Amino acid sequence: MNLVRQDFLLKVEEVQNYFLFLELIEEGGLVLTENVAGAGSTRKEDLWLKTLKASFYLVVYNLIESTARQAVQYIYDELSTNEVEYDTCRIEIRKIAIDSLQKRKAEKALEGILQIARDVIKDAFTLDLRFGGNLDAREFRRVATKFGLDPIPNGVGWKLQAVKDYRNDLAHGAKSFEEVGRDATISDMKVALDQTVELLSLFLDSVETYMQNQRYLEANKAG
Repeated sequence: MNLVRQDFLLKVEEVQNYFLFLELIEEGGLVLTENVAGAGSTRKEDLWLKTLKASFYLVVYNLIESTARQAVQYIYDELSTNEVEYDTCRIEIRKIAIDSLQKRKAEKALEGILQIARDVIKDAFTLDLRFGGNLDAREFRRVATKFGLDPIPNGVGWKLQAVKDYRNDLAHGAKSFEEVGRDATISDMKVALDQTVELLSLFLDSVETYMQNQRYLEANKAG
């Protein structure tokens, strides 16, 4: 878990530095300009800033998805390394294993079902960490429920909806960088960054507690 948290903190620092860069430009402490000023240079500088602002949401979403993927990967890896048996797992983990088996080819699924009582969880999981651009606070709550993690408090991370929407608009071409950047404000970006860090920190804390206390086991699950 230390490696996951270290990578998270490194990426947070990167995003914070990017935000400070934008803040400096917005407040006039840093100027975007061409070496040779000419007609249309102000327009170019305005477009550059809008593109940089829009890109902020891509950078934040990268932090969100990377952290979520690594945290879930950590759970799967620990279950596999510790050779946790299906019968000892809490119902949430058993459901994940069964759902995974259903996605396999028929012969592989049958083999897994026949041996499931003695197979370790690593043989049941089909690792699928593609979140498909859908990570917001609601999705994190769904993932927490799926594994039996501590729930994320209501009201935490509501700004991730905007981050996800902006990211998807840019990725799918629904909006241009100029359009997203035009609507973006430094205050909104600050809220988005702060809420992202808060939610991800809570999520990582929950995963760490979950694994340390072996709450993936039926005998240890929280009441």
